Amino acid sequence: MKSEDINIVFIGGCGVGKTTTIQKLWGKNIDNNQIISENIKGRGVMTFNVIETDSILFSISENWSENKNNIGYLQNANTIVMVLPAVAYG
Repeated sequence: MKSEDINIVFIGGCGVGKTTTIQKLWGKNIDNNQIISENIKGRGVMTFNVIETDSILFSISENWSENKNNIGYLQNANTIVMVLPAVAYG
């Protein structure tokens, strides 16, 4: 990742919809850590690094936070999207 890249990082638990959210936003199946170019009205073509981290599970949260890739993604993120299950809000 270059410092001028726009990095969008998706984090959340297992099965909460991280991948589905990414697919719905860009209308296609994308691989993890893929570069997406999109023509945005009024701004022109913009390029994003779309990054989906490993699932955060409470039972192994120490493993997640010790993973240097996950921490690096968050440190370099311009936007962090935390995906929560709808049932979490009743």
